[in-house]
Amino acid sequence: MKTSQVDFYLTPAVEQQELLMFACRLIEKAWRQDFKILVLCPDAAAVEALDELLWDWREDSFIPHTTSSDNDSVEPVLLCSDVSEQGKDYTLLLNLGNDVPSGFGEFTRIGEMVPDDDNGKNRSRENFRYYRGQGITPRVHDLKSRRAG
Repeated sequence: MKTSQVDFYLTPAVEQQELLMFACRLIEKAWRQDFKILVLCPDAAAVEALDELLWDWREDSFIPHTTSSDNDSVEPVLLCSDVSEQGKDYTLLLNLGNDVPSGFGEFTRIGEMVPDDDNGKNRSRENFRYYRGQGITPRVHDLKSRRAG
């Protein structure tokens, strides 16, 4: 396993659109730090919604990205709903899904988005315990006092 860092981001987001806005902020920050980022979405609809959002979430920002359906394109950000598809060239996994992704050990860093609802918190607690059980001490970042946009 090469995962050296797992970060949990506590967001005030309850709705998926809010969570995607926070994801855009994290994606932009990681991209500016030259990470190659795989964003794992819970389903194809979330991939499509995040793809649309990344094009116009801020007027002064452009984040080069692609979706798993754009097989010939190599961009620093890949949006997909299945890690096993094409994640081997990426160093940071941003997990917007519910479970610890299979193959998570292939990534140097992992970011887990935590929505501010009971189901999301409980799921994140389980993931936190899982990573600790793998010998990784996750870090927690409280974004609740920050706005998504």
